[in-house]
Amino acid sequence: MIRRNSDLEIHLPDADAPSSANIIDPTDIEMLTSDDEKQILALPPHIAARFYRRSASARRASDKLSRRSSVSSIHSHHSNTSAHGGPQSDHLAQHLRRASILESRKARLADRAAHAEKVRLRAAGAKAATRNLQREERALAAQQARERLLAEITAKCEDEVRRAKKKAEETRELKAAKY
Repeated sequence: MIRRNSDLEIHLPDADAPSSANIIDPTDIEMLTSDDEKQILALPPHIAARFYRRSASARRASDKLSRRSSVSSIHSHHSNTSAHGGPQSDHLAQHLRRASILESRKARLADRAAHAEKVRLRAAGAKAATRNLQREERALAAQQARERLLAEITAKCEDEVRRAKKKAEETRELKAAKY
């Protein structure tokens, strides 16, 4: 049975034949010569390009050329220089764009700070309102407790006054009965 693995030929013995592990037959394996190796290992250029990287400088030069020669790049470069007046106007436009971005950021931050202050004031007002409400409730409860206490004291005093009047009346009657 002959089995091929790429370009190496290996002759394997049949399963029925007795195998000897220690004896190696020189005809079983064909060795490649160095000339054959170079021929086999040379890959076609389109496949080799996938595995072998170009030098960085060659890549950079190629990238620059492809970027510069692209249609969109040529169009944008041409329209910028002709319509706006060259690199100085580009710098000015960039500066104006940067300034407008900074202004919009400042405006957003000011709006955010104003909103945060408004929320803080609203929360402080709500907190003060709840404090005032609690204070009023406590004052009302204290006043009601005072009124209850005064009502109890008044009731006790009325009872004592009634008893005292009754006793005074009885003593008067006793004195009047004696004389």
